[in-house]
Amino acid sequence: MTHRATIILLAAATFLGGCAAVRDLDKPVGQQGFNDPLGASYRQQLQAQKFDPIPAGSDPVTGMDGKLSQRAIQAYQQPTPEDKGPTFNEVMRFLMQDKQ
Repeated sequence: MTHRATIILLAAATFLGGCAAVRDLDKPVGQQGFNDPLGASYRQQLQAQKFDPIPAGSDPVTGMDGKLSQRAIQAYQQPTPEDKGPTFNEVMRFLMQDKQ
C-alpha cells in the first residue's frame, strides 16, 4: 500500500470508531446521553436572575430620611455653579493657550 492509502484507511477507521462509540441507541434522537430534562439550564438561568426570591422578613427598609433624600435629589437636578466643572470650550481654550 502507498503512504496515501494508509492515511486514508486510518482516517476512515478513526471516523468509524467515533460512530461506534454512540450509546443509548434505543432512545429517541435528542435524548441520547442527556441526564437533565430539556430546558433545565433555561429554568436555572431564569431563577438566577431573580434578585431576592424569598425576602428576609417584614422589617421596614432603613436608610435615608425623607428630608435628606429630597435635598440630595434637588442638588442633583439643580446643581449650583460651583458644583459644575468647566465646559468643553473652556477646557479646549485652556489647552490651546499652552500651544500658542
